Amino acid sequence: MNKELSQQIFKVGQRGELINKLSMTATGLAANPLYREIFENETEYRELYNALPFDLVPISGEAYFICESEQDAPYMVVARNIQVLLDLIARGLQMCGLMPELLDPEGFGLNRDYIDRFDKEEEFSDILYASGMGRKISAEIENVLIRRQIANWNQSNQLVLTTGGSAFFRELHQEDVVIG
Repeated sequence: MNKELSQQIFKVGQRGELINKLSMTATGLAANPLYREIFENETEYRELYNALPFDLVPISGEAYFICESEQDAPYMVVARNIQVLLDLIARGLQMCGLMPELLDPEGFGLNRDYIDRFDKEEEFSDILYASGMGRKISAEIENVLIRRQIANWNQSNQLVLTTGGSAFFRELHQEDVVIG
């Protein structure tokens, strides 16, 4: 185990971010050294986090997530918010006649004009508000999806899902995803 990478992994995990197989760089997607470190030493990391007590959760071979073993209310709220946002984005894509593959990590991405259109949808605003979030999907994409490495802006400034975010999206829409 690499001590420096291990410390970085712990910090990322404490922030509630996914550790994705691929990371967005200025030039595009690149292999994530934190993911590789966990993947190559998964047994050791699993034992280490279980002793803390945390769980190291693999997500379809595309990401890892570190969470407390006893999932209490704050984590469930975050999970719900992620699910709500991914569902609203899927609805928005359908409403605009766009394919979900647009959001794949290597996909073209969703431009901000579409997200601005989603902001104007009263139904979206009401759903966000009922879920305890703000009324603008654009702000919540930043607060929840970008901050937790579920999505990011690609080099063309288009919204794409990370490898882990894409796995969550497929799970939400029942496309053969295995978590854990």
